[in-house]
Amino acid sequence: MSLLTLDNLPECVILEILKRCKGEDLAAVSLTCTTLYSVTSIDSLWKHICQRELRQEVVDLGSVKSYRMLYANLLHKYKSMLGVYQIEWDHYGSLLEIKYESGSIKGISVEGTVEEGKIFDDLREEVLFTIKGETYPPELICLPDIDPHSLTISFDQATGTLESRCKNSLRHLKAFLFRLEQEPNIRGVDGEEFSFQRLRGFKKLRYLKEQLENDKPMISVPLILPRADDVPISLRKSDGSLPSQIITPGLFKGDYSAHGVELILFKYISENELHGFKVTGDPNVSAGKISLKCFLDYPVNPTLEEQKSMEALQNMPKVKRTGPVHELPKQRFRIPGQVYGAQESSAVHALDHCFARYHGQCQIAYDNYQHPSFIPTNFVVFNDDLIGAVIFQLQKVSLFRRVERSFQPRFNKNVNSVF
Repeated sequence: MSLLTLDNLPECVILEILKRCKGEDLAAVSLTCTTLYSVTSIDSLWKHICQRELRQEVVDLGSVKSYRMLYANLLHKYKSMLGVYQIEWDHYGSLLEIKYESGSIKGISVEGTVEEGKIFDDLREEVLFTIKGETYPPELICLPDIDPHSLTISFDQATGTLESRCKNSLRHLKAFLFRLEQEPNIRGVDGEEFSFQRLRGFKKLRYLKEQLENDKPMISVPLILPRADDVPISLRKSDGSLPSQIITPGLFKGDYSAHGVELILFKYISENELHGFKVTGDPNVSAGKISLKCFLDYPVNPTLEEQKSMEALQNMPKVKRTGPVHELPKQRFRIPGQVYGAQESSAVHALDHCFARYHGQCQIAYDNYQHPSFIPTNFVVFNDDLIGAVIFQLQKVSLFRRVERSFQPRFNKNVNSVF
């Protein structure tokens, strides 16, 4: 019986074995013998490694000549950065998605519009930086679509925190200002034209100018997007499915009146409490703060007559739920007569039923997050993708619509499954 060695193993078998290795280990493996050196040069192996670690199919390499080059130049060092972050940008914040695209890694800022009630519009996206994989070391470019210039990026593997520093502050500020000047005006109720986007942009520019002039980095912290699996078991039906009376946690676009559309991350913090955290914020309630609380053990079912008045809704008694949440009856919905802006909001006007309504709270504050407080609110579930907040003190009904856009999965160094 002959001894089994690498030399008499079929190449396809060796290839399947090597597919189980991590990308960074293949370089060391290739140095052990000529057979392994030859097999590790096969580009289909590196295609598998790239797709597994990116957790997506990779067809477009852009200007990169091979999958091996893509891994060596780009993914080996920067794959750990992939995922979603919250940029610490004064009160406003921003969502940052770092994703692979056409042989490069891109950092894309994602925000809502500044116009009131535009939760059904697309999100605003802007490429903040690109890391190009066709050269080694890869080229790091700041604002590649406006005024390309260089930057540096550091990533803390332990905390997942990202720090970026622009290497040409004057060009960056000029590019930011140029972009603001291109923002279109909108006509106000008094007929005067203005741009909320430009106004908010100038406030962010002031903060950016201070950061750049003092050589401070732009800091982004990891943002974990919840999934359907994160819904507490006690809220599910007996077959494990989610009832219509609650929502799947996730990212929503919310209407914040004059502040425009903000991004809110809803997640369950206990089996009976759902919180909405601000991914983007405003000078009153900043990014990172809690915006809404929903108390799922305290449902409310007002009559149509009681829904005519904000005062009647606010005075509804808090009665603790005794049965499962999926037994709550579907109910009629109407806008209270005193609601500010109800005539302008056709989306709110069109809603006449909801699956459930709960007691809740909304956080308000003065400028610069002074004297924050939580005020009584009704949390309304219209469907899994659309919820509302009836805010009594503000005489406002705000809608929140689920963000349908998918995001780059966060890199998981423990993923070893075959793509």
